[in-house]
Amino acid sequence: MDSWGRGLGLMITKEFYIDKNGFKLFAKLDTPEKAKEKMPVLVLIHGLTGQMDEAQLEGVRDAAIANEMA
Repeated sequence: MDSWGRGLGLMITKEFYIDKNGFKLFAKLDTPEKAKEKMPVLVLIHGLTGQMDEAQLEGVRDAAIANEMA
């Protein structure tokens, strides 16, 4: 995935793991390049059989970035 948010402006992507009792959960935070100090955050969860790069999740992410959400 590129960092351009499908023409919605540059976004910054941070990837990291959340470790809880030895169980590692991969997480990703996409924010608009011109992020404000405080802004709304949208949490997307795809479930055990889903993938974070599914088209519908990327569409929601792109809409959030376009509306200045992280």
